[in-house]
Amino acid sequence: MDSFLGFESGTPIVVTGAGSGIGRALAYMAARMGLRVGVWDINSGWASETASRIASAGGTALALEVDVADEESVLRAWERTVREFGDIYHLVNNAGPASSTQRVLEEGATLCLRCARVPTEVWLKCVPNKGTRNVVLISSVAGSRYGAAALWYSAGKAALLGYMRALAAERPGNIRCNAIAPDLIATPRTEAFVMASGGNQWPANPMKRVGRAEDVASAALFLVSPAAEYINGQVLEIDGGGSVVGLAKFRGT
Repeated sequence: MDSFLGFESGTPIVVTGAGSGIGRALAYMAARMGLRVGVWDINSGWASETASRIASAGGTALALEVDVADEESVLRAWERTVREFGDIYHLVNNAGPASSTQRVLEEGATLCLRCARVPTEVWLKCVPNKGTRNVVLISSVAGSRYGAAALWYSAGKAALLGYMRALAAERPGNIRCNAIAPDLIATPRTEAFVMASGGNQWPANPMKRVGRAEDVASAALFLVSPAAEYINGQVLEIDGGGSVVGLAKFRGT
């Protein structure tokens, strides 16, 4: 094993939504650890830019334009990625619709779940059952704890957690599945809100700052890594301790 997380050098991983934000940070971090990265994004230009920067730093990446809600698009992407990298046992489902978009509750929640379900289930069909496959779903505290977002977004992110637990329990020895629930993270999607709220200063948690994409990326890599091989069916909240403060306020302390 070549990395402190137990990854062997050259281990392949697929990251969806890797063209920007959390996904891009995760792709960079994985490449620095010696992993070969499948850079999937609905925006081909963003995916290519991420892969190009990885290659310039000496890493290996495959950029693909993928609509993770479309089964045919995902199937083509898996087939291409497996041809390039071989069997892939690590997947981070980061891609999904932005919370700022206006959607009907049922349609939005279904899309949110579909963006993780389709890549995961096509992947399980494409990769031989030779060992435990490791997947992390990027949810949100809007689905795990607060519901302080658009109705469809909170419902969809909560559905991801239910789906995660079902996978963790229903495929023993075949898949290890966990989720991350971030609070506000500074990304291109949230830039306008972050700046309007005072920049990176964030009084809502004890850390007094907005989260960084790297905060989520490092946690996701840990959860798919061999170092976390006995962690399954869990939700890790990345919120700078905001949930602790929220609980104290709720109790009136």
